[in-house]
Amino acid sequence: MSFILKPVDTVESITREDFKKNYLDKRKPLIIKGLTNDWPAREKWATDYFKQIAGDIEVKLVDNSKADPTKVINASIASMKFGEYLDLIKREPTELRIFFLNTNLI
Repeated sequence: MSFILKPVDTVESITREDFKKNYLDKRKPLIIKGLTNDWPAREKWATDYFKQIAGDIEVKLVDNSKADPTKVINASIASMKFGEYLDLIKREPTELRIFFLNTNLI
């Protein structure tokens, strides 16, 4: 088995109609550079913003431990306020991770 590799088109911008006609409908890949340059989130979504809107929320943390069949999968080992966690990951490397699980889907 082998793959036939082809270069992927790259554009700086593209109209919705052009994208649909030439890429989406044809199921052809496309790289769009700078697509998010004018999105407010590029500036707004920073540590201070997240601390302001969710810094006091308690989050459960997991570590890098290997799975243990005798324990609950992704069980938290600690918890802290989200703002404190953001400070921690900015300050130093850590094995603590936030694990989000949408239990509404289960």
